[in-house]
Amino acid sequence: REFERNEYYDVTEERRFHEFRRFAFKPGRRNEWTLRWLLKMISRCEWTMASATDFLPNGCYFHAVCARWNAAKSVGEAHYPAPFHAAQTYAVLNPGALSESDMRYCQYFEWFRDEYGDKATVYAHLCAYLSEFTRRPQMEFLVKLGYRSVVSDLLSGRLNRDVLNWKAKNPADFFGLSKPDFRAFRDADSDLKALKLFRDLNGRGLCADMREFAEARKRFFERFDAFLECCAAAGVTVRRGADYVNKTAVRLSPPHSGIRQGILPKTHTSAYFQEAIILWFDYLDNARRLDYDLTRDDVRMPRNLPERHDAAAATVKAAEDAAQRKKYRNLYDALRLRYEYVADGLEIVVPSCAGDIVEEGKALRHCVGGYAARHLDGKIAILFLRRQEAPHTPYVTIEMNADNNPARLNIRQIHGYRNDLDAASPRETHGAFLDRWLEWVHEGSPRDDDGLPVTEETETERVRVETRL
Repeated sequence: REFERNEYYDVTEERRFHEFRRFAFKPGRRNEWTLRWLLKMISRCEWTMASATDFLPNGCYFHAVCARWNAAKSVGEAHYPAPFHAAQTYAVLNPGALSESDMRYCQYFEWFRDEYGDKATVYAHLCAYLSEFTRRPQMEFLVKLGYRSVVSDLLSGRLNRDVLNWKAKNPADFFGLSKPDFRAFRDADSDLKALKLFRDLNGRGLCADMREFAEARKRFFERFDAFLECCAAAGVTVRRGADYVNKTAVRLSPPHSGIRQGILPKTHTSAYFQEAIILWFDYLDNARRLDYDLTRDDVRMPRNLPERHDAAAATVKAAEDAAQRKKYRNLYDALRLRYEYVADGLEIVVPSCAGDIVEEGKALRHCVGGYAARHLDGKIAILFLRRQEAPHTPYVTIEMNADNNPARLNIRQIHGYRNDLDAASPRETHGAFLDRWLEWVHEGSPRDDDGLPVTEETETERVRVETRL
């Protein structure tokens, strides 16, 4: 495409093109592949007629005038073309010729269909794919065996060398498994993440072989990753972990269920098994936070898991609340000095913790609970408008912007029960009070020696008293 004129040329007929790089793939020594690419092509920015052409094996050709072929260790795409977009910086001419060349076993088109589907119109990453195949012939059996994601990772620069052997000549050695273990790995539809977990468990003596691992994957498929993390955290074998989940699921199930009667689901995807794994996972996470001794069986695999889970969760929450209150203390004191105010039977109250904001939202049936984190971080200020006669009963909630300049502080939102759906807005009901309070805030929230707000009314009353004296 000539972008300045927005005109297109058919390079197969007119042989008119403006190219920067051309690739040729040819066999090298010892049946390995070497890649050679033209280091520099036409450097001028105009269209050039190809006057002469030298042909290479398999139909690869290059511009004869400036032909300099050099070995390359890698090939980068001109850009990453979108497979569903018509625009592209290079075109693949006669792709069918690939099946008749020495690269016919590369499995590019099979990988492309699996990656992008049958409706994709642009062959993406072809140069990079062929470049990698010249050095990594394992891509052929990876695509044939369905490990498309491994090839996709490779094209993105992730070789996963910690679990994959790119020098291997067969799939079992490639994944670092024996042939029986590799068959079990395939039968369980395992992926690289599962392989890494297996290596970790196997190295710690918690999983005997891939067959045991694959059996557990079939049994707890939907929560398999969480199950393995539980086994690793608790330091128990996969077999013991599976037995513990089974027993916990039986205790969670009602007496009339088939689980209690010994009739186990074939795939173990019953809700009770899923719940048992989730409870165990959360319990172990909280146990690590609380520094429990997970070398003891009664701690890492408690018989009464639901009760122990709830107790650990409550302890963690209490510790987090205490840390949160400690962090919030200085901000809380500053907010009280800036905003707390009493007049006309009403008062402005600063919430003491996140729980106060959550409870306010529940009581008034609005969404202020979702603002708790931003309030604690000082990004906004959530305030409560209460009646003096009932200071602990939620009445109206206020959101203020955060600003160091008090003159720029204003009300963002103010709502009562159900966002005032069935009542007048608090701005109308308590407008006079809010105006006096905001005026006091804009003046810098002055207070007397006793810490009480100093307003125009209180100052007038003070002068009147001093006059009498």
